[in-house]
Amino acid sequence: HLAELMLPDGAHARESDWTMFFLNQKAPDKSGKVAADGLPLLYVLNLVRTKHDKEVRRGAIVKAMAVCTRHRFIHIYQAILMLALENYYRAPTEDTLAELYKSANQMDLACMPQLSRHETTILRFSDDQNMFEERFMQLENERNLLDSLVRDSERLGLTQDSTLAELAAGDDTGAAGRRGTLSDISASRMRAPSTRNKDRRFFDTEIVYSGVKLPIRVPMTVYPEEIGDFSLIQLLTTFGGSLPATSGSKNTHPHLESSG
Repeated sequence: HLAELMLPDGAHARESDWTMFFLNQKAPDKSGKVAADGLPLLYVLNLVRTKHDKEVRRGAIVKAMAVCTRHRFIHIYQAILMLALENYYRAPTEDTLAELYKSANQMDLACMPQLSRHETTILRFSDDQNMFEERFMQLENERNLLDSLVRDSERLGLTQDSTLAELAAGDDTGAAGRRGTLSDISASRMRAPSTRNKDRRFFDTEIVYSGVKLPIRVPMTVYPEEIGDFSLIQLLTTFGGSLPATSGSKNTHPHLESSG
């Protein structure tokens, strides 16, 4: 079933194509009902590519590769999927798949705040791209402090080892070296990269794949019903006017209709 979803009908007639589908993790009971609680849906972004070759059977090689994730912003994986599928054509091995899996899971989202729906709406329609700056800064400062503590502990460990060696050798410069180290540590805690003037409608991170750094911009203004860079509400709003009018009077409910 999964292979059928990854290789849609007519894929051989196109050089490449993107498809999206969902995987349900909730097993139905004997009556066919699915529990309301449980594991969430898995969102799948699939890339299928056709390379024509007269020397192979049927004259073409069709391969597909997909990323399955709980993140709704699955369009951010397009770049790494393109590189990984090209590598898989050259080396169709498990190592190629393992490298894709490892790189995708090493993407750092620790400093991305979780906004409520009201905050998402405010950020979405605000002209101020620095809205909720404090939410981002809090997580970034915590990360910088943690990184600084890790670096300081490593440097103190190196300093302690070097000090013991200097004392064993009778070197009098150990105290000066320690004083310099402490001042450097204090200065390192004071230095922090500036994060102002960032567009907080996106969270900037990166994925490193095969030595290539792929910049990633995670949208912060998407609603739960929006998957990837597609919006069902926008689809209905765009094409809703072209639908045939139903017979009879229509009662308008502004609070229920996306068009207001």
